[in-house]
Amino acid sequence: MTAVMRLAVIVAVAWAITPLAVAKQCCQQEEMAGKCSSCSSAKAGCGHGSCSHHQAKCCGRDACCQATQWADPANVHWVHKGVSFGNYLKLAKAEIPAAAAAAPAPVFGPIYFDFDKSVLRPESKEVCHQVVAYLKANPSATITIEGNCCDIGTEQYNKALGKRRAASVKKFLVENGIDGKRVKGVSLGESKPKHPTSERHLNRRDDFIIRVN
Repeated sequence: MTAVMRLAVIVAVAWAITPLAVAKQCCQQEEMAGKCSSCSSAKAGCGHGSCSHHQAKCCGRDACCQATQWADPANVHWVHKGVSFGNYLKLAKAEIPAAAAAAPAPVFGPIYFDFDKSVLRPESKEVCHQVVAYLKANPSATITIEGNCCDIGTEQYNKALGKRRAASVKKFLVENGIDGKRVKGVSLGESKPKHPTSERHLNRRDDFIIRVN
């Protein structure tokens, strides 16, 4: 075989291979752009050795590569893998873990009062100290104190007594460093009994409602 013939064969082979290589590279580029699914070497020859960048059909445009969920940028998050600059991982939104829900507020109380009294008992102060610690650790949390009474006495009197009981706790919290704007005291009087008349002493109480904003 003469040198001219050998050169002609080499040129012919190169002419046949180059379009396939170009198509494969193009398909890979469109895959990375989210326009199609994986392009194998068998698919690299689709569109007669061309692709969408070369005025022909290829990834995401014909049967060679089918459209995938990456076709819609709104459904894709690009997450940097930290391996090297420009190395990114495509994740569908459904694959990204949902943000953890805020932890529910703990339950404090209730605390109890002596008959016709609004003075905090020693054990009640211990509970109030726990409330103070929680509110300091959670600056966005607020608290509502509900003052309650048993059914002895008039409704009007018990309404005022419930208010004093709620005010006692609020005063304690403020004196121990909690902003008064985060503390609300309300009186329910005798309108919200949790126990029967045989256990009236358990209705002389303050209930705490914590809200995490």
